Amino acid sequence: MAAYPNKLIEAFASQALKVFYMKSVSDAITNSDYEGQIKDTSSILNVLTFGKLTAQDYDPSTTMNLSSLTESSAQLVTNQKKYFYFQVKDWDTFRSYIKNPENTIVEQIGNEIKKVVDTFVLTFWSDVASGNRVGTDYDTGTVAVAATTGVVTGTGTTFTAEMVGAGFKAAGHSK
Repeated sequence: MAAYPNKLIEAFASQALKVFYMKSVSDAITNSDYEGQIKDTSSILNVLTFGKLTAQDYDPSTTMNLSSLTESSAQLVTNQKKYFYFQVKDWDTFRSYIKNPENTIVEQIGNEIKKVVDTFVLTFWSDVASGNRVGTDYDTGTVAVAATTGVVTGTGTTFTAEMVGAGFKAAGHSK
C-alpha cells in the first residue's frame, strides 16, 4: 500500500508537466537534447548543439558548395529545486484531480512551473549582446535601408544566405 501514494503523486506531476509543456515559452526556445542523468542537485548534463544548415539552390551545371557542420557543447548543472506542499482530504479526491484534465489544481501548478522555468530561462537575454549572431561577418561595400519601405540594398557587397535576417553593425560603432 505504501507505493500507491507515490504512483498517484507521479501521475499528478505528469499531468502538471503536460500543462507546463503546452504553455511554456522556454520549451520552444531551448535545447533539450542532452546526455546524462539527473540524479540530484549536483548532476551535470552535457547539452549538444549543431550549427544551422541551409538549403541551397541546386543547379546540375555547377559544383555543389560544401557546408561546414559545426558542433558545440555546454554543461548544465542541476543545482536548483522547487516543490509544492499541500494537503487533500483523501486519496480519492487527489485521484479525481489527476483524472480531470480541466482540473484547476493541475492547471495552477502547471502554470506555476511554467512561470518559474520561463522566468529563469528568459533572464539569460541580458547575456546576449547585439553582436552575438549566427551568420557571416562581411565588411566589404555598403548597405542602405530605405526609410519608407525597409528594403535593403547593397553597393559593392555580396549578400549570402547566412546574412538574411541578421542584424547590421554600423561602421564606427562598438555595439
